[in-house]
Amino acid sequence: MPTVRFTVTRFVAPVLATAVVFSAAACLNVFRSVDVVELPVAGWKTTVVSSPLKVHLLDGRTAIFRSGASIGADSIAGTGDLYGLASTAPIGRVRAIAIDSVAAVEAFEAKVDEGKTVLVSALATAAAIVVTPPLWAAIFGSCPTAYSYGPDGAVLEAELFPNSIAPLFEMRDVDLLSAQPDSSGHLRLSIRNEALETHYINHIQLIETRHGPSDLVFPDRDGRPVALRHLTPIRNAVDRSGRSVTSLLSAADGHVYETSESTIASADSSNLWDTITFSVPTSALADANTDSHAHADADAHADADAHADARADADARARARADTAYLYIRARNSLLGTVYFYDKMLAEQGPNAIKWLGDDLDEVGHVVGLADFYRQQMGLRVEVEFAGGFKEVGRVREVGPIAFDHVAVPVPVPRSASDSVQFRFRFVADAWRIDQVAVGIRAGEASIRYVSPAYLDIGPEADVVASAGEDAEDRVSRLLSVVDAADDEYAVTRPGDAFDVVFDLGNKPDSSATYLLAMQGYYVEWIRGDWLRSNRQAATFEPTTASVVDAINRWAGVKEEFERAFFNSKIPTAGERSVR
Repeated sequence: MPTVRFTVTRFVAPVLATAVVFSAAACLNVFRSVDVVELPVAGWKTTVVSSPLKVHLLDGRTAIFRSGASIGADSIAGTGDLYGLASTAPIGRVRAIAIDSVAAVEAFEAKVDEGKTVLVSALATAAAIVVTPPLWAAIFGSCPTAYSYGPDGAVLEAELFPNSIAPLFEMRDVDLLSAQPDSSGHLRLSIRNEALETHYINHIQLIETRHGPSDLVFPDRDGRPVALRHLTPIRNAVDRSGRSVTSLLSAADGHVYETSESTIASADSSNLWDTITFSVPTSALADANTDSHAHADADAHADADAHADARADADARARARADTAYLYIRARNSLLGTVYFYDKMLAEQGPNAIKWLGDDLDEVGHVVGLADFYRQQMGLRVEVEFAGGFKEVGRVREVGPIAFDHVAVPVPVPRSASDSVQFRFRFVADAWRIDQVAVGIRAGEASIRYVSPAYLDIGPEADVVASAGEDAEDRVSRLLSVVDAADDEYAVTRPGDAFDVVFDLGNKPDSSATYLLAMQGYYVEWIRGDWLRSNRQAATFEPTTASVVDAINRWAGVKEEFERAFFNSKIPTAGERSVR
């Protein structure tokens, strides 16, 4: 599959009281069908790898083993070329590299365009990130992050496709934006890779929705914009431990719900769950529906008989609409899922993590099995109480631990409900940080426009490696075409990469317009050397309830320390430059 890769100019920045040195040149490379996986770097039986290897050294150099290499306890051996920082040609040959000097190793499985693919990848890697030891153990990440530009600097807007950990998990993700176009009608976002990951971005699109001035627009579980009105706070919210948590969930103020310590401590294979039970008065639902059609009723017909008929039709629509409401949820995940992914899925496998990421998750059977396990264990279940008890009516998939996600979940209103409707959330203990929950009624269909990027800004310093005879305008057109459609072309970013995407909306900020960002793609996690060195003989990961319980127990013991390390280990990016 054709791929486009960004590598943009990076800057010197202090991180964790150390310096991070970046490349002095940047390039945009075009190559075909390269799958990236990470290899362990020390401390196990010799592993023979036939795929081309890139070995990143702590001193900034990169070794390229085009015919593969043997990886042992003390060294990586083979026939390779050595590149200096930002060099475009080999500075020497290399036969072996001491494990102690290795920061990370990548294996490339080039399927087509063998010669040029390896060469271009090698040149790009020679200008790769050089990081002091603390950042080679960075734990921040899970997907691309999107920022807008405010008067006080960058504003975190979203994290994209956090569940797409391999090509077969590729998906489209839609996130609500707070950003509005500037006075010239342009909306600019910074797309960043702030983690030790490789991001494959297939499609970028802005969704503009037009709606009533008092309506609010959110994506539903499938990413479709839904306009709601009359959001009503929930009542009588109580969690599994018996705590009243209504006030925590009443407003989007950053004071989030967390599972109680007693519930976390009691989690076991027979009961992983935390719950939040709450109610919504049926009067609020009925009032909202009646009001939503008031203006249409008043203008329906001038004469009394026709108006009476219109009123009857409107009342019937209101009664029908009251059978369905929408729960609005503003939430993000805790870092429990990150602990589960890093520790259980990857680190404990040791060298087998490479097979799992590179081979197993490239097979449909393995992917279906893992996806089924996630459906059974993960996510936030939404339940409604009917005559026979609570019944699951919807589910919110994992949304990532970095940015708050907004979602509107359609829920049926039981006909038997009298004064109130009872709802319940059910989820793995301490897996979610919930900021606000409210109920609303759909306000009719919003007007929707899909907008493609007008241009992508990778900075004036970028050295674009292009086909012979291709001028700057051709290069921009080619780059835009890569992300303009969901196809087999990808923009590929690596740690520290960033670019700006600009949409030309042709209109100024407007309270009747809401914008959402849609992106499709997947990411590949870099396996840290420490993970693999400490688990030399581990077995292949098997998804089980017991593994989730173990992750909960580990998370409970390291929460504060892990959160601090996670958010302090972002890789600085060129996207942190000021707007030009």
